[in-house]
Amino acid sequence: IRDRFREHQRLVRRQLKQALEIRLLADLYAPQREGFFLAFLKGKKHPKLVFGVDPLGFAPSLPSAEEVGLASYEETTQGIWALFHRSAELASADVEEKDHREYDLTQYRLQVRLDRGGHLDVTAEVTFVPLQPHLRIIRFALFPKLRVEHVWDAEKAPLPFLQADEEEGDALAVIFPEPLPVGVPRTVFLRYGGSGVVRPSGPGNYILVPEARSTWYPNNWQMPFGDRATFEITFSIPRDHTIVATGQPRERNPEMSHWTSAWPTTVAGFNVGLFQTRQRADEGFILEVYTNPTEPDEIRRVRLLVEHLQQQGVRLELPVGSLTTSGLAENMLIEALNAVRIFTRYFGPNPYGRIALSQQPAAFFGQSWPMLVYLPYTAFLDGTQRRALGLPVRFSEFTDVVGAHEVAHQWWGHLVSWKTYRDQWMSEGFSDFSAALYLQFAFHADPERRLKRFLEFWKSQRELITRKALLGVNRTSLEPYRVGPLILGARLNTGRTEGAYERLAYAKGAFVLHMLRMMLRDPRAPLGEGDDRFIALMREFTRTYAHRAASTRDFQRLVEKHMTPEMDLEGNGRMEWFFRQWISGTALPHYVLQYRLRPTPDGRYRLWLKISQSRVPDDFRMLVPVYLDYGKGKLVRLGTATLQGNGSVETEVTL
Repeated sequence: IRDRFREHQRLVRRQLKQALEIRLLADLYAPQREGFFLAFLKGKKHPKLVFGVDPLGFAPSLPSAEEVGLASYEETTQGIWALFHRSAELASADVEEKDHREYDLTQYRLQVRLDRGGHLDVTAEVTFVPLQPHLRIIRFALFPKLRVEHVWDAEKAPLPFLQADEEEGDALAVIFPEPLPVGVPRTVFLRYGGSGVVRPSGPGNYILVPEARSTWYPNNWQMPFGDRATFEITFSIPRDHTIVATGQPRERNPEMSHWTSAWPTTVAGFNVGLFQTRQRADEGFILEVYTNPTEPDEIRRVRLLVEHLQQQGVRLELPVGSLTTSGLAENMLIEALNAVRIFTRYFGPNPYGRIALSQQPAAFFGQSWPMLVYLPYTAFLDGTQRRALGLPVRFSEFTDVVGAHEVAHQWWGHLVSWKTYRDQWMSEGFSDFSAALYLQFAFHADPERRLKRFLEFWKSQRELITRKALLGVNRTSLEPYRVGPLILGARLNTGRTEGAYERLAYAKGAFVLHMLRMMLRDPRAPLGEGDDRFIALMREFTRTYAHRAASTRDFQRLVEKHMTPEMDLEGNGRMEWFFRQWISGTALPHYVLQYRLRPTPDGRYRLWLKISQSRVPDDFRMLVPVYLDYGKGKLVRLGTATLQGNGSVETEVTL
């Protein structure tokens, strides 16, 4: 029995990283709490299942307040199979609004020292407000490679703490001598440090590793992204390095800088390196670009390989001597400036007043933190340089939009964040939609090229949703839209369907907003105009939920406020039909267009057309816009067809 217990403990700690001992200890110190239940099930077909009921949430860091869950931790079937509220919770009208956090973070003061090798030493002052009674243990999430040395309270009295081993996850528990009163702010101080958070990647190049970007400081274990707090951060760095961070710089000198946030932000971060900086101000908004003239390790490895081949007599026509990123910094600055102008027009002004776009030594992904964007170094290379790295020509589909997408997260994800995992599609989907706006209005000076690239973008998004892809650990060919609805959020990724979430949250989420834009558009306006109703909706959304989290239901209520009579397909003044089908459903309609065009005696044309909808449930409703394409970018909207279920509508018009 002891051997089985130890084996199970290793499983829970090393593989699942659950820190169950800390969870149990929290309840032992608070016997008034109702406790939690967890069962590990070993069945014949599914030998690695876990079922649980926890009032703090079965999977709280999703984030989710749902108490009951069933999950698999077997490689090919891993994922959350079921997640829902207890029946008593479901009886509450505001169940989805429930705050399951034990405490609310309010303020950080961080003293950070970083050396040339990437070693980090931090003294953190963390202020929080208890939200639940009887708390004696305050649990944080801290990146495992950062080890805590000392913890004390505001009176400088030492506080005992427990930290999971480095291989066992990010759990950190601070133990208070008495239960903390609800609603009364408390402050705790921590000293910690370690290597592996900031990784050197070539001379003067560093990367704050993605796994640590929300836990390099003690964060809320139930909500490591989205528990908003104000930050004051002081950095000490090597003299010849430059650091850029979230917030506003209040003081900067070669070895020290001080950064503050005027508003509570979802997360905090930084980037460091031998940066060169460009800056531009536009109507009070400051844009900065930080590039590194030295080679990241990935580029350096390619150059060394080419040099080795050339020494062996292999002649390669590659511009290996010019693979640096600073050459396109001005282009990136202009792209970001245009994106900010477009997004300000459509979504309202961003109150942060500043965005720093910084190069990171990673090739294939970007990330956006408040006022700080991490861009892949490939975004700063031209087409010739990317080909020198062996990247395909179609890689430009990524680099064309990655900057605009990440800039858009300043609105979608930071200014307005999401309440639960069921609402995260808005952050990624709205940002992808925003990138399409950038392509439509600013991709190129030639309107025809802009329209062509805009339409190509939506074609590629449609293919991401509908075309079979190799998903999951076994690389099974699946159509992503069939995996599940957007409302499942990150749960769309399982051992069998890994990769589905990224395709659906980004692409289908973008299409949801695109469809709403098209329905709200004034049909009499020229292409690229007529968005007044849509702009009013999006601006009200950002005004209403600025510096707050919003749910899908919150957004739906505002859509219903701005909807047109034509959009009221159920005759009840609501958009439930649309959100039920596209957010909570998986149906994908198939359309067939038939038409005939014949001249009339008076020199005009008579157009007959028939539109058929199929492969949908009987109650599936849709407004289908009909356009006439005259070529050379001239599109005229003829009207809309209203369809329900599997059927057809036909009409004739004189042109």
